[in-house]
Amino acid sequence: MGSRALFPLLCFLVQAAAVHGQSVSGFISIDCGLEGDSNYTEQFSGIIYSPDAGYVNDGVNVDIPGDPCTATWDSSDRYLTMRSFPNGTRNCYTMGPVKEGGKYLLRAEFLYGNYDGKNQPPQFDLYLGVNLWQTVNTDHTVIAEIIAISPTKVLQVCLLNTGMGTPFISVLEVRPLPGFMYPLVNESQSLVLNGRRVDYGGNETTRYPVDPYDRIWFGNVTQTGWSTVTANGDINRPEADIWVVPGEILRTATVAERLVFYFSGGPQEKLYLFLYFAELQQLGPNETREFNVLSNGQLLYGQYRPTYLNSGVLYSLRPVPYRLKTTYNFTLEATANSTLPPMINAHEIYSLKQQEESPTDALDATAMLKIKDFYKVKKNWQGDPCVPRNLTWEGVSCGYDDSKNPLIVSLNLSHSGLAGGISPFIVELTALTTLDLSHNNLTGEIPSDLGKLPNLQVLNLINNQLTGFIPEILYKKSQNGTLSLSTEGNTQLCNNTVSCKIIGGKKKNIVPIAVGISVSAIVLLGIFILVWRLKGRKRGTPTFSISDIVNITRNFERMIGRGGFGIVQILLRVHHKNLVYLLGYCDDRNNLALVYEYMQKGSLADFLSGNKEDIGLNWSMRLKIALDVAQGLDYLHSFCKPSIVHRDVKTGNILLNAKLEAKLGDFGLSKLFSHEDATHISTAVAGTPGYLDPEYYQTYRLTEKSDIYSFGIVLLEIISGKSPISRDPQSAPIVSWVQSRLERGDISSIADQRLNNGYDLNSIWKAAEVAMACASPTSSCRPKMSEVVAY
Repeated sequence: MGSRALFPLLCFLVQAAAVHGQSVSGFISIDCGLEGDSNYTEQFSGIIYSPDAGYVNDGVNVDIPGDPCTATWDSSDRYLTMRSFPNGTRNCYTMGPVKEGGKYLLRAEFLYGNYDGKNQPPQFDLYLGVNLWQTVNTDHTVIAEIIAISPTKVLQVCLLNTGMGTPFISVLEVRPLPGFMYPLVNESQSLVLNGRRVDYGGNETTRYPVDPYDRIWFGNVTQTGWSTVTANGDINRPEADIWVVPGEILRTATVAERLVFYFSGGPQEKLYLFLYFAELQQLGPNETREFNVLSNGQLLYGQYRPTYLNSGVLYSLRPVPYRLKTTYNFTLEATANSTLPPMINAHEIYSLKQQEESPTDALDATAMLKIKDFYKVKKNWQGDPCVPRNLTWEGVSCGYDDSKNPLIVSLNLSHSGLAGGISPFIVELTALTTLDLSHNNLTGEIPSDLGKLPNLQVLNLINNQLTGFIPEILYKKSQNGTLSLSTEGNTQLCNNTVSCKIIGGKKKNIVPIAVGISVSAIVLLGIFILVWRLKGRKRGTPTFSISDIVNITRNFERMIGRGGFGIVQILLRVHHKNLVYLLGYCDDRNNLALVYEYMQKGSLADFLSGNKEDIGLNWSMRLKIALDVAQGLDYLHSFCKPSIVHRDVKTGNILLNAKLEAKLGDFGLSKLFSHEDATHISTAVAGTPGYLDPEYYQTYRLTEKSDIYSFGIVLLEIISGKSPISRDPQSAPIVSWVQSRLERGDISSIADQRLNNGYDLNSIWKAAEVAMACASPTSSCRPKMSEVVAY
């Protein structure tokens, strides 16, 4: 296990090094408008910047004419380009992955540079997620900073056109912060930097690597009567320092008889001061430096004495006193006891922003992004689907409740030029009441899972090219009045799953090696077939009529699953002890079905979900089941010629016989792949959310490694008893959930509580290691199934 355990770790390091614009752990650095796909290293900070094409879907790349560096705070190349957004009201950058619940500093920079020749700097709104960050007026170079909590695994920054010119952006940066810094920031409020962060006595701009969090500190402009003090020694910080101001910033200070600083703020702003000090002079026995801090003439802090070469901070526990004018000031005045003038080393001023809007339910928002990608939707689908309410996605209606996040209740994609099958991700919108997919070019069968949407009342599929027959669950709902179902204009669609007209004719001989049939009409049935039904049949592959199937299944009383979309090829000579045996088939033209052996104990999903309470699965049983599944997959991948990719490995497709021996079923989703076919691209949508290879959403490519990812998820489910998908937005996906516990060595919390500690910790640990290797997000980092069996 030692050498094998290095495999996922090395893959992780390779992945981390390849992330765009992340030269430092967690840093995302984007040079907006940069052409091509090559990164570059910024000369002053050593930070790697990347083009923005991978983070945004729209906009136009623009070069800044002339020499813009004269108008900026440094001469960085990142100001030579920008991206403008002449189209659409809202355009968004999506950045990640980030840590859900993590604290981040985000910085957006804007240099107009008269790029359009109009000499009319635009003004527009800048949003972080669904909440207003600030209004950007680009008549000067703008550096906007916010410190906030990320509510999800991605951060979205959006530019909103308010009718005052075309929005644009020059630079966008994300920097992770420790949770202890800036304690005012939480899930309900953020801090927006007011003005600039000032390094008093400094004569240049300082950022990373001097500041490990890449805060930018600007050297101050001195005024008459001000003098600069510099320390030779290092500055000491207390152990509980939550501000982490770099010692190099604190080694300089400004001193004057009276120090007055001005800053601006709106009438509704809640402004907070953070003033940083360190005494830089060794004071004599008769010397004292003591001063008061006032804001707009009101005392904030009294009789403060900085300590020699030790950092100190004064900060407001409440917003500074409001004044009618928009100009504020804070003043440092020496007390009567002081023999030395006041001094200051650095300061920050922040405006507290309440996060007033709640984003769309995380699972609904994720499902919509998958649907958008699946159909390549060209509508104005930018940012959050439901919030702000005046920018709801076209064709989307949402339900709003002040006590929870908005949910999507209606989806209208009619007349949208959609092609291919009905997206499997639609069923993740569990609050959906109305679904309109009419007047498109949709093909394949209607997924029966649509009938599981608990609130669906209207389903409009008029004028498509759907085939097969209407799922029984949808047909029944339409008959009892709980669902308005419209399917007119689909000439190849059968209106009733049982009473369709059966066209007679001879039963077709099955090809001895493989049968290619349209999955749009396949139903995989849990058929309880008695042995005597087979004894009288001739040798060879048995065939069944649709009337046989209806009688055997008691009018489709128990349906355990359906096939996928597209073309299916089934090897009838595939025989293995861990694969459900194919007994025969039914081909009555409009009604096609595969008949499998009866598995008495049902599916593994039933046991893990608690639906089977008669027998508990102990750890030894679970390991045996996992090995059975691995051996079945290894046979498909390694011993079938050509190899077979199952494409829907999940606990619901792992069936158990009377001896609790596991067998893989549901080969209606399987696909044959020749090893000579290097592409292995599947144009059919397959798999189940939660088990599906994450690379599939980008490549639409399914390989043996896709099965291995699904097996990893199944193994994690076997270990933990935890479902891979949860409706709870606070619940982490099973891979992240296990990873966080493995990192802190808490292996016992991963094991299913129903095991009652009846296991060996080392065994659980090794199984979890195998599972995590299989469930690596990068396919090249996953082991082969033969290696898994060898574990």
